[in-house]
Amino acid sequence: MKRVILMTTVCVLVATGLAKAEAGELSGTVDVTYQSKYIWRGFDVYDDKSAIQPSVNLDLFGTGFGISATAHRANSSGHELGERWDYYVHYSGKLFEDELYATMWRMGYVYYNFPEFSSHQRGSPDLEELHWILSFPNALPVKGLVPTYILVKLWPSNSSSIQHQLGGQTSGFAHIFMLDYGLPIPGILPDTDEQILRFHTELVFNDGIHPPPALNANA
Repeated sequence: MKRVILMTTVCVLVATGLAKAEAGELSGTVDVTYQSKYIWRGFDVYDDKSAIQPSVNLDLFGTGFGISATAHRANSSGHELGERWDYYVHYSGKLFEDELYATMWRMGYVYYNFPEFSSHQRGSPDLEELHWILSFPNALPVKGLVPTYILVKLWPSNSSSIQHQLGGQTSGFAHIFMLDYGLPIPGILPDTDEQILRFHTELVFNDGIHPPPALNANA
């Protein structure tokens, strides 16, 4: 098993607009995230460059099901092939909400699409993923400091994809241990009450997953 250790603190500024709804109604969130350094599944995708990540998330009538779409694009040239769109379907819930061992969980499926490549032709770097997320918001005495564990299963969407031709390998499992701290600050954008300055550190263990060349900087 290959071990990848990340002790990098990533600053994320999130500007969020929320469409509030009563219980049982459709609601959604639109946000734009700036990351000073984009780490994805243990890999520095844009070679220490910052990234912008707009996203839309819909909560399906309070059922626990949701769908979202997120774009990832470097703020520097030379990373055009690494632009990625994530299409996400998930189901989430809470356990032991008022206890010290309160648990927030989510099961999800993600399709990773690289728009610079055709999804249906040989050589497509598109990926698929299943994951299970467990977060423990009350486990630590510092408000806003949340540990999380993620189990990831990742595989190429095309069996004859570029991963196998050029030596990358994106089929396997990963275990991710994360620590996040969200610091609220006054709103910067118009009609926005506040932004969240998020500090993020993670430790990643994987079984040999390597990103294909199309995922790396200057691919």
